[in-house]
Amino acid sequence: MIVEQIIKSEQSYLESLERILKEYEKTVVEFIHNPKSRLKHVFAPMRDIISHHKMFQIEMSESARKWNEEDKIGDTFTASFSKTILVDAYSKYINNFPAAMEEIRTLRRNKSSFEEFLMKQEKQGVDRLSIFGLMVKPVQRFPQFIMFLQDLIKYTPTNHHDRRPLQLALTELENVAYKLNERKRQSEQQFQAQQIVHKIVKQKVQHMLTALNLNPDTKRRFLRADMVELVVGTRNGDISNIKSKKRRLILMNDLVLCVKVMTKDQSGFVIEKLGLRWMANLRDLELKETAITPEMLTEPEDDPFHLYADLTEMLHDYSVLSQISGLMGTLKRSYAGHGLNEELIHEVSRDLQRMIQLKDEQLRLVNSCSLVLEDKSKSDKPVTYVIHTETSSIKQDWCVDFLMAKLALDKANMPAWDGTINSDDDTCDIIPAQFMKHLLVDVRRSYTKIKCAVSTFLSPEKSTFSVGVQHLWVCSSSPNLGQISVLSIQNSRPSLMESFNACTCEITAVEMVPGFGTLTVPEDYIFAEDTVWVSTAINEILIFPLTSSDGVHRSATAVLRTLAAVVSLKFVDERLFCGCNNGVMAVYSRHEKGNWETLTPANMEFGISFVKIHFVHEEDLYLSCGNQLILLDTDSLQLTAQHTLMTEQESAIDSVVKSGVGLWVAFHDSSVIKLFHIESMENLQELSVGNFLNRIRAGRPLVSALGTDIPRFQKNMVVTSLATSKGLLWIGTSSGIVLTVPLPRLSGGVPLYRGRPRVSLHAHKGPVKFLIPLSCSTSTIELNRGSSLRSYLRSRPSLRNLKREQTEPGEQNIPEETEKSTEASFDESRFALRRNNRRITETDRRSKTLSFRSELDERIEQSEPSEAEDIRELEQLCDVLLEDSHERGEMSDTDPSVSNLSPRDSAASQSPCTSSSSASSFRDNDSGPLKGKTLARSGLSRQTMSRKASNNAVILLSGGDGYCDLDYSRSQAKTEGACVMLWIYKF
Repeated sequence: MIVEQIIKSEQSYLESLERILKEYEKTVVEFIHNPKSRLKHVFAPMRDIISHHKMFQIEMSESARKWNEEDKIGDTFTASFSKTILVDAYSKYINNFPAAMEEIRTLRRNKSSFEEFLMKQEKQGVDRLSIFGLMVKPVQRFPQFIMFLQDLIKYTPTNHHDRRPLQLALTELENVAYKLNERKRQSEQQFQAQQIVHKIVKQKVQHMLTALNLNPDTKRRFLRADMVELVVGTRNGDISNIKSKKRRLILMNDLVLCVKVMTKDQSGFVIEKLGLRWMANLRDLELKETAITPEMLTEPEDDPFHLYADLTEMLHDYSVLSQISGLMGTLKRSYAGHGLNEELIHEVSRDLQRMIQLKDEQLRLVNSCSLVLEDKSKSDKPVTYVIHTETSSIKQDWCVDFLMAKLALDKANMPAWDGTINSDDDTCDIIPAQFMKHLLVDVRRSYTKIKCAVSTFLSPEKSTFSVGVQHLWVCSSSPNLGQISVLSIQNSRPSLMESFNACTCEITAVEMVPGFGTLTVPEDYIFAEDTVWVSTAINEILIFPLTSSDGVHRSATAVLRTLAAVVSLKFVDERLFCGCNNGVMAVYSRHEKGNWETLTPANMEFGISFVKIHFVHEEDLYLSCGNQLILLDTDSLQLTAQHTLMTEQESAIDSVVKSGVGLWVAFHDSSVIKLFHIESMENLQELSVGNFLNRIRAGRPLVSALGTDIPRFQKNMVVTSLATSKGLLWIGTSSGIVLTVPLPRLSGGVPLYRGRPRVSLHAHKGPVKFLIPLSCSTSTIELNRGSSLRSYLRSRPSLRNLKREQTEPGEQNIPEETEKSTEASFDESRFALRRNNRRITETDRRSKTLSFRSELDERIEQSEPSEAEDIRELEQLCDVLLEDSHERGEMSDTDPSVSNLSPRDSAASQSPCTSSSSASSFRDNDSGPLKGKTLARSGLSRQTMSRKASNNAVILLSGGDGYCDLDYSRSQAKTEGACVMLWIYKF
């Protein structure tokens, strides 16, 4: 059983810790003569950790013995690992771990007797674990506990008395692991930055160091490092001698450094040194928003999408149009009757500019790994650096890190949130997100108000293959006008691409519907291209293509009449669910030929209030009517469950969002949001946003001044929108204020909030109408025009059509598989448990080369998709804790500027989790005796260059009327009219 494995694992863990103190502590301390040694700070908390885990082992054994009767293992975990003294002991150990390992490496390199001692102890051990293999176990312990709990929850029945305590325990351990991970991240970032600066200041570049104030004692933080190619030989437009040189690009929170990596052999160790080539202040650098670099003056050979050819033609045509516009003024007569006028030329030129911008984004995303940095510290002569990354994903990730570092230095983010950072508990007060900018969408000054928005992938060219770039369609309206604005949010400078009048009435909802087939027949409601469906207050749904037919004018392709005004739209599995204002939901279906059934939709009546559609979870559609939360099967259209969610005023449900195993619910005209357990619908927690804002308004002059800008802040403030993104609950209010609440990141946790909400100092001047989180990792995707977007996006709410598409013709076995008996499922579960137990037992017998991170990789390969996703979530949560999982990576050198590995260690097996950024070993072909020898990666390249290259950034967009900066120490930026605000953060 999993419980037995936990107890055995705990016993093994205690034996390893006691072995460190018994066999290593005394001898290691004798070799250390530095009174400031970090090793002493590692050994000291180990005794507290051992004492605590001995008590936990006893309690766990007792709970396991009585588990089927009354005891709850979940409560044992929660009580044991929620103690501040234990968290502090682990935090002290983990924060000093990198520096302590560096001291051990230094001793191994400088004292042969110490090296002999370590090798002797290693050979005498039954498991043959080295000192690193033993001392890294506390760093990995909480991720291991989380995996055990995930397995327990997976095989614990829903009605078991210990299921919810186990889920709460998972949340508690996740909070502890996240706190330790972030503290270690901050400690490592400062330590690595100091090591880099310490090595560089020894070089004869004092004039550069002085100019940039490179001080090793500052709170500078290291962010990332990547092996790149620096393009040289492009000065004064000369491209005849273009060359590229291998360099390491180091990004810190205030500097960018480019260094040459040099290696040599010293006493059997490979030493890596850094030679500074250039560096610049982050404030002085600009990331150029173009893919046209000096070396792209001729058409590249590899242009599969014809992006470069299209862009070249567009630039040529734009130049010609500019000349035509200038020549129009020289005409002696008017030819307006023939359609030739300056207004037409300007309109075509503006549209061509938008097409050039989009094409440039596509070219940069698909056919370029280039970074173009411009140093503007010398305004008279800016310096340009052209840099090539190994892959486009590395480039995208680097650009996001660069952008976020730049934003952190911007005045708009100093501060961006109410409250100050508490140095004693910095992880609880981490800045939720960096404010990017606000965008005015009512550029026509039509005095429209924000209504709703939807994300789309835009690709205007009618080619067989193209590249979709993520955009946002924002709807704003007045009683007599509906307006749509298209925002480009993919690049580092989000901007307004287009704005047009959609209708002469109020817009109520919007949804993106994927296309079907290859032929568009609007009169039969067949659309090969992806379309945007916009509902209005006059009982109509307007269907717009993503691009205009003539490139200039916008109009609806088709109009769908409805029996009532539609207030919410949701596309799921070839069906469009339309929630109406009369308590009815109309369901429109698309046939196999691609045509929509518009005359006889399925009408479902739930009451007399508005029907609001919220989200899809598993196979159920979550919707509400009044105070009723309704679960509807998306395939059979049968009710799965119905719950009455009561408030003191019996308010109607306004917003419902899912996080982990919980539902956060906001009610109409209420400032209170409630948390319900998704399985039992038990009310677990409440948060009064109004009371919270009133308390901070009374106690903080900064926020008390809000009343001058937002009159509704002082009274009658209610919650108007909710959204969840990785680790955060976003709350929009009627006063325009946006708040965030930290939430668990694991899908199996209970989303209880802790601490206090954070209030953004950037606000709307009217109610927050929508909050939309968008992942940067899905900002672009390759599309196929023939089969449309839906054939490529696999993140659809339901799996029904996906299963149908995966079934080969003639196969009819899927329904049978889904109807397995309970006995068969139980037998399969028992087999899976035996297989997991056998795998764990075999792992315990393996040599030191198999680490906990290796076990994670093995489990991903052998597990089901749902379990693999849980493991990936764990890797994201504990990325810093798990990056030290390989002895080879840690024992090489955590010093980012010097790497040393003995020949014995350099022969160790490579890390299976190494990403593309470090998959190939570095070689030095001019190093004499080392020619052709694979060099050990430094701690820098191991810990940062081997981190996942996939982008884990989230952009959050809020929509409301107007914008204002609530920090009165800054210049008061204010905007009237419909507006969108953007934040970005990484999880």
